[in-house]
Order: sequence, then structure tokens, then C-alpha cells
Amino acid sequence: GVDLGVHQRLALSDGTLVEGRTSDRRRERRLRRAVSRSRKGSGRRARRVAELAREAERNRVGDRNACHRVTTALVHAYGRIAVEGLRIPSMTRSARGTREEPGRGVAAKRSLNRRILEQGWGRILGQISYKAEWAGRDLVRVDPAYTSRSCSGCGASTRQRRYRVYDCPRCGLVLDRDVNAARNILARAYPERDGAGDPPRSAQSAQADALGIVA
Repeated sequence: GVDLGVHQRLALSDGTLVEGRTSDRRRERRLRRAVSRSRKGSGRRARRVAELAREAERNRVGDRNACHRVTTALVHAYGRIAVEGLRIPSMTRSARGTREEPGRGVAAKRSLNRRILEQGWGRILGQISYKAEWAGRDLVRVDPAYTSRSCSGCGASTRQRRYRVYDCPRCGLVLDRDVNAARNILARAYPERDGAGDPPRSAQSAQADALGIVA
């Protein structure tokens, strides 16, 4: 089971975590400012524009390769994979509203949208999809509704008081909130699995090393 997030890029149902991506765009921002200060049509501006393009491409390729490492390792390690059927364009739609009906929490929603796009959910899901098909893996997309609220131990649904930890008041289950969601995703995809589907702990440790994961 795979849960996509912004605090942690991926959380797996076996408890392993892939840390969220934090872009270092300082050099790119400096180059953008330098371009804006340059005179249009000058040779200096042309050189700075070319340098900016190279830097942006370097960042893009670096992130694409990081996604490839994670998704390739996942497909190699697991025969059955469950992911969320997310509608990312709808999730990242602006909350600005209209002049007649302005939106609420626009700045907070803009920040969330930026963080979602930074994690590259669409790229990750796309890579998992075609790699799973190529490798003959079973890939299931499930409805993500309430996977973060439901307890993966007893099924109770409750609002959480703690930000990063799921703490079930009914059965006492306490674990990382995203891992809880990943277990719910797996259970929805394979309700008959009866505990099967995740590799043994030793295989998980090797997988964590391959992914650069925080276990």
C-alpha cells in the first residue's frame, strides 16, 4: 500500500517512509533575478537566459531520476501494489474564487498546491503504472476518501488530534498517520489478503537502503 503525502513523499504499508522532496531553488531564483535586471536584446541577457534554462533542466532531471529510483525499487520489491486514485488537477485547483464570490484560505491553499506539485505525485504514479505493467505486477487504484481518518486496526473513523500520528481512541493503535493511510489503501485494494502482500522485515530493510528511505 502506497500513500502519497507532502510531509513524507511516500509512506508504505510496511512502515517504511520516503522523505518529502525539498527543492533548493536558490541558484535558479538568483538567475531569474539576474535575467530580469538585464537589458532586453543584450548579449548578457541571452547568456543569463541560457544559464537559467540549464539550471532549470538540471533540477528537473535530478528530480525525475530520484522518482525513477524510488518507483523502480518499489516495482522490483512488490508483486502487488495499491495506490490512491487521485485527481491531482482538481486537488491543486486554485481557491481564489471570483470577484463576486472570493475564496477563503487562498494563501494556505496556494502553499499546499505548491507542496503537492513539488512532490511530483503525478510523475510518481505514472512511473509506477507503466513499470508495474512492464514487470507484470498487479497494480490497483483505490478511492482515497477517508483513508487518513479510518483506523487500519479496527476500522473506526475519527478526527485526529495529533498532526503526524494516528491515535485510535477505540483500539489504542498508535502509528505514523501516513502509514495508517497506506494500510487502509492496501486493505481496500486487497480485502482478502489476510496479512499477505508485504515482504518480510529483512527484505524491507534492504528495500529501505535501496530507496534511501527512513525506516
